Amino acid sequence: MYKLFYLLTYLLSFDLVERDGFRDFFKKNGPGIQIPSDDTLGASALEDVYRAVQSELKQKLAGVNSVCLLFDGWTDKYRRRPYIGLRCSFFG
Repeated sequence: MYKLFYLLTYLLSFDLVERDGFRDFFKKNGPGIQIPSDDTLGASALEDVYRAVQSELKQKLAGVNSVCLLFDGWTDKYRRRPYIGLRCSFFG
């Protein structure tokens, strides 16, 4: 799952794992590491991350009585991709 967190942290697309340079790097530096396909990352691994984050969030919010949700939307001018952000603030 650490490979998926790396991709998500740097906002990299899942197809990075299919590129020759990425695979060559792991062949030379981590021959025992099995790289999943981009379809696997998009299906099963992403679900694992969702469950891990959901569990951690439930623990953090267990004793909280109220929260403030802030939404933000913007478009990347360079790539012309829309994004939406969500921030949750609370006192514990």
